[in-house]
Amino acid sequence: MDVHADPEQQFLAASRHDRRRLLLRSALRILLILVVLVAAYAVVPVTSDDLNLAQVLLPVLGLAVFVYVVVRQIRRIFVADNPEIRALESLVIIVTFFVLMCSYYYVFLSATDPASFTEPVGKVAGAYFSMTVLSTVGFGDITPVTDGARIVVTMQMAIDVLIIGVAVRLLTRVAKVARSHRANQQADRQVRPD
Repeated sequence: MDVHADPEQQFLAASRHDRRRLLLRSALRILLILVVLVAAYAVVPVTSDDLNLAQVLLPVLGLAVFVYVVVRQIRRIFVADNPEIRALESLVIIVTFFVLMCSYYYVFLSATDPASFTEPVGKVAGAYFSMTVLSTVGFGDITPVTDGARIVVTMQMAIDVLIIGVAVRLLTRVAKVARSHRANQQADRQVRPD
């Protein structure tokens, strides 16, 4: 197989065994990242100390880290040998990170003001509620009661729409640009051999 071939052609020309191995490695990488993210979510303590400062800094810090993760994933897609597979991995990472970030903040809100939701929100309930907001299912068993909680949930809904619409489109576009960029590099190599 030509080492300078287009990654898609390499993937298609690879043996069935090689394709399975590539997809299995990708699935294992996604699983490992999901386990690390969920484990981090489970072990990071939720405290209600320094409420005023933490209530302001926590969402700002979370969004800053989220933007960093998105930018890092876009860069990883651009340099990947198989940008489409990396884009799928990135989408899973971005969505999981965002859901867990929102979950953590819901738990924090509930700990600092128990009247924020119709029932206390622990880590499992926070993840569950965040997923129901993302999926737009909205069973109604946990609902925001205070204006602060409603604002946070509304922000998650707005960002969910952006993630679903814009992020999917952006990640797909980055993968296509990376593929095109690679094709141009390969064409240049073929025109001027080393």
